Amino acid sequence: MSDPGERVEAALGDELSGAVDARREVARDQGVVARIWERDAVLWGGPGPEIGDRLGWLDIADRQLESVDDLLAFVDSVESEGFTHAALLGMGGSSLGPEVIRRSCARRALTLHVLDSTHPDAVHALEEAIDVERTIFVVSSKSGGTVETLSHMRHFYERTQGNGEQFVAVTDPGSGLAQKAAERSFRRVFENDPDIGGRYSVLSCFGLVPAALMGVDVRALLES
Repeated sequence: MSDPGERVEAALGDELSGAVDARREVARDQGVVARIWERDAVLWGGPGPEIGDRLGWLDIADRQLESVDDLLAFVDSVESEGFTHAALLGMGGSSLGPEVIRRSCARRALTLHVLDSTHPDAVHALEEAIDVERTIFVVSSKSGGTVETLSHMRHFYERTQGNGEQFVAVTDPGSGLAQKAAERSFRRVFENDPDIGGRYSVLSCFGLVPAALMGVDVRALLES
């Protein structure tokens, strides 16, 4: 981490700087910032339920603070049973945030691995890096139907001889993954707020569950 006192400065050429300043004035005149917080979907090109239903990232940090104690209790139970690794199985937005956290934050609990490729070498590399019997598998898919993620889940479910206690799911309520998790007696299903798109989900369950398993201070992260 860089010194929080350091400043990052940037400069634009005269032509581009003028264009940016002009757009900033337009944004100010149109009250863009206030309208974003009011969830005005027109700002994104027109009204529509899909846009309006994808703005949960605006206040997700405050909402997630309400469930931090429950998340930490889950991590404590995992650690107390001797698990040493956590393997995140996900694609796209479900894996990008956890990968940034894995690369950026110091590990204080379980060692986090991210599997976001179906290439046999990637799967083999994960298997070589973990002790399967001491690994918690985090199956992460917003839609609950991501083919690659479900394939990974089935593979490692077989490797653990069907031990659902080694699996948790992160998904939207009522998804196919949530149903599969119930059928396989997963240790836990974290149902994420459905109004958050995958690439805005790092402060939702999609990012916080793997972060907490690593030992990241998720309360401080949400409050910062």
